[in-house]
Amino acid sequence: QRLRLAMLAEEKLTDILYVLDEPANELYYKEEHLISEALQELKHLGNTVVISDPKERFVSAVDNIVELEDGKIKFNDTAKSYNNEHSLRKRTFPKTDKTFSVKGAYLHNLKNIDVEFVYNTLNIVHGPCGSGKSTLVFKVLAESLKNNITGCKSVDAYFDNIIVADDHYSSITVGSFFGLNNIVFDKLSKANKVKKAIFTATNSYCPACHGKGFIKGNLDFLRETDKICPVCNGKKYKPEILDHKFSEKNIFELLNLSTDKLSEIIQKDQLSKLNKYFDDLGIKDISLNRKFTTLSVWERKRLVIIKELLKNPKGNLIAIDEPSAGLDLKDLDILLSSFHKLIKNNTLVITEHDRDIISCAGKPIELGHGSGEEGGYLIG
Repeated sequence: QRLRLAMLAEEKLTDILYVLDEPANELYYKEEHLISEALQELKHLGNTVVISDPKERFVSAVDNIVELEDGKIKFNDTAKSYNNEHSLRKRTFPKTDKTFSVKGAYLHNLKNIDVEFVYNTLNIVHGPCGSGKSTLVFKVLAESLKNNITGCKSVDAYFDNIIVADDHYSSITVGSFFGLNNIVFDKLSKANKVKKAIFTATNSYCPACHGKGFIKGNLDFLRETDKICPVCNGKKYKPEILDHKFSEKNIFELLNLSTDKLSEIIQKDQLSKLNKYFDDLGIKDISLNRKFTTLSVWERKRLVIIKELLKNPKGNLIAIDEPSAGLDLKDLDILLSSFHKLIKNNTLVITEHDRDIISCAGKPIELGHGSGEEGGYLIG
């Protein structure tokens, strides 16, 4: 998107409407002025520019602001009259004397650097795009601890488990991911004295939509659209399967519940622990049948972290790439609050571009000076 923006600025076009979605996403805060300058150049050429952005980094560079909240317009006026009531609450993270280190990191553009991290705090590796942040955290530190020494001379650290919060992007549902669907199937099976297998058998699904709840509709000259299945009305299962109930709810209704609502009718330690982590990490109202593909990146990463914490709640190294991407100030506050809870028993190492998040680090680590061959140096 930024490459296209640079090319368009060079073409000197006029009377064009440009619509950009988070043009500074994952861009280091020290480089954000470059985007502002490019947008101003497009405007001065006689164009109209509309951007979406969750943060306030472009407030000083724009003329008008539209702020949305819960699908409604909260503010729609000039930038000069804008006064955002939300501000990020400054949080400090402890810095202990207990450290671990990577010695002689040389992978890709890293310049044989020695990097010191701190246990049980928020370690933030920051710097320009292409400076070697992800290489250091994921390819060197995490990979060396999980498997064999990779891209460095040595890693002096010990953790019970290494959690890499990757973007788990698949069509799996939240219920399947955490094994909660089996709990529901088991309850339905016992309550109705039927085999549990009937709730997962292929021939139990609606024959029209094959358990999807929707069918593809074609409109001439337009892309395919999803329409609610007219046979099962979006309920995915055959009527005889929906007739089986537990606590007056059928399988479709049970899988539509959030974990906290499900725990009101099913008492399980697994659910109680899961709900505590959901609360700690600011996750609310996600139903069991919600697909990962419909969740935000940070929601997916949090679910990956939670699944690992359920297995081993203490002594983990948790590595996260750009957790603040796409989050507004309210979400950033929830993010920092969740980090505070995580470091009580674990160590966090994240890569980050956001100035507000970086300023809260218990241990900031800056790489630079630039990208590619100009990067890979330890600045501070």
